[in-house]
Amino acid sequence: MTNKKLTFCLCGFLILCCLKVAAKDILPTKVVPTKVVPTKVVPPDKVVISINETNVTYAQYKMAFDYHLNLYKEKYGKFSKEWEGQLKNVVIEGLILEALLLQEAKKTIKISDEEIQQRIKSSPEFKDAKGKFNEEKYRMALANPNINWERVSERQRNYLLREKMEKKIKNEIKIPEQEIRKEFCKDNEKIRLKYVYIKSEEDKVIPGTITETEIEDYYTKHSQEYQEPEQVRARHILIKEDRLVLEDILKQIHAGGNFEELAKKYSTCPSNARGGDLGFFGRGQMVKPFEDAAFSLKPGEISGIVETQFGFHIIKLEERREARTRPIDEAKEEIENTINFQKVKEEAQKIAQSKTDEIYSKIATDLEAVANEYQLEVKDSGLIGHHQPIAEIGYFPEFENMFDLKQAEISKPIKIWTGFLIAQLIERQIDEAKYNKEKGTIKQNIFNRKSQTALEDWCKKEKQKAKIKINL
Repeated sequence: MTNKKLTFCLCGFLILCCLKVAAKDILPTKVVPTKVVPTKVVPPDKVVISINETNVTYAQYKMAFDYHLNLYKEKYGKFSKEWEGQLKNVVIEGLILEALLLQEAKKTIKISDEEIQQRIKSSPEFKDAKGKFNEEKYRMALANPNINWERVSERQRNYLLREKMEKKIKNEIKIPEQEIRKEFCKDNEKIRLKYVYIKSEEDKVIPGTITETEIEDYYTKHSQEYQEPEQVRARHILIKEDRLVLEDILKQIHAGGNFEELAKKYSTCPSNARGGDLGFFGRGQMVKPFEDAAFSLKPGEISGIVETQFGFHIIKLEERREARTRPIDEAKEEIENTINFQKVKEEAQKIAQSKTDEIYSKIATDLEAVANEYQLEVKDSGLIGHHQPIAEIGYFPEFENMFDLKQAEISKPIKIWTGFLIAQLIERQIDEAKYNKEKGTIKQNIFNRKSQTALEDWCKKEKQKAKIKINL
């Protein structure tokens, strides 16, 4: 899971939990302490966050941190140490949001004693096995001297204030039917197109003359492409498991044996057919022990036994090329070909663009008539969904605009790598029964997303006006 995803998930947890845990706060709950230890001892009553007139102590921050860390572990089963910094930021943002919501709510929202009492009675602590309110449990709790009911009532009042403020923000969210339908269609809509493909014909463009100035300019602008690092050419003999076999081969080499012939006979590497020749390679292309051994040799030298993850090797260095910049004369033909290719492609695109514009200007409602005039084949895409390719063409992000076409409407020209495409919508398929069945769920999902955004936007706006200090 990336850090970005982690932040998103935890933000969701934080806002949801900070606003919904009221029922669990009536009676003391156990929060499992984390192993997150500050670099220095922080007094529990030290104010670490202030939001206008609201102060948050280190004890309150730590409890929130522990709560959300445990929540995350319960859901995902693990939590990387490197994510702690992000969780800290998310918890801080959640505490700031809580404070701002409560401060704003107190200005306009009233909570009655009856609402507080009903909220307390709805707590799971006062339910029986069937989930019904248990009067006896409630009365026992009222008589419990260890419960500060004045503090409990105040906390419930604050929870209710935040909830109502959150609801007030969310009540501004509007979700039109068109938005729900568009969301459904992302995975459930298919269209069929008629289209013409105006190909960019590079083979019909005559290459021009490339000047010396063009070659020099290209060489200067792309100088990095002509930097060649140090390289070596080596042979090797690989024995995967039996080092003793390789030791015997090494003795044969030192006794005058032909390395190339011995590689063909004994090496288990596919390069054995070439006498162990690996060609030229630079640093970073071979495993480190092999690279170090090869680059430490002089041409003609033979290594001792080198062990890698692939087995045991004997290496012979054949040649060494020092790092260099290829001169322009050596790269000239290659540059000419590259410039020619670019020019031909650009010219072919211009011709195709001009032809496409001419064709499009003549199309009113009949794609086929104009296609016939220009001897273009009208093809059928078959039914395709969002992000699906058109056969023989492939997929381009611009194709998504086709789903906005009305019946029989003709698209504007779409540029693709090899030319241009003009399409006409001839069929659209949407399962209306499925849409009617799922639109309630889709609407709720959209609402959940927008709720998160609405809260974040509201908090961002309020933070700009608030006096906030963080000392953590």
